[in-house]
Amino acid sequence: MSGARVVATAAGELRVAPLTPEALRGLSELFAAVNTLEHDGRELLALVMRHGTRRMLGLRTGYGWFEREQAGVARKAALYGRMRLPRALARFRERGFEGVLMAGACVLENATGPVQEGELVFASARAPLPGGIESPPIESYEKHCGPHTTNALLTFTTDVNEAWKAGGITQRTLTDFEPCAPDLPQVRWFADLVLVGRRLVLVRQELEDADPMLGAIVEAGIGEVEFTPSVFMIEGDVGEGSA
Repeated sequence: MSGARVVATAAGELRVAPLTPEALRGLSELFAAVNTLEHDGRELLALVMRHGTRRMLGLRTGYGWFEREQAGVARKAALYGRMRLPRALARFRERGFEGVLMAGACVLENATGPVQEGELVFASARAPLPGGIESPPIESYEKHCGPHTTNALLTFTTDVNEAWKAGGITQRTLTDFEPCAPDLPQVRWFADLVLVGRRLVLVRQELEDADPMLGAIVEAGIGEVEFTPSVFMIEGDVGEGSA
């Protein structure tokens, strides 16, 4: 992708710029490895979540539980939540976050038990978040995600809930907030954007003008994203977070 292009969506225009060296360096702060791979004759940027001794661990939020018979409702809620994440990210980046954060909608389920929808969030912070939720460092969060991540993760969760409220859904009670690996068998996650400082990187194998996520990004007040053909990977297997 040699230069920027403008994509017209129902919500307005979105400028899609090439991935900058600064954003690429930022991605390397969060992901276990950032490599390239050949896929169908094309080169993709691979955002790897487990590489050698480096293993990413995120925090999973969960909101109540659905009976197994209502698993379809939970999945639809996660799909809705996926489309609300650009608004949450737009709100969060205005707080002056210094670091890298990736959030995806997720569903926790097994073959027989109840089902839960929520988010799976990964973060790496260079400094405390100004203007966020004040909280003493929580040892388990700081251990798994690094220094300064406690208030960033708690604040982003608040911004996610505000994004849902902006869509008219106010009854959403947080019941679970726990460490979660990206390859936990019971969890399916779906992510689209990575926040690198004030830059937003769109993760897609290819850019399609009809992609509904592009309209959701514009509706959130975001006018530009950076993009290069890319994919999430878990040590060689393409993650479901990629589209």
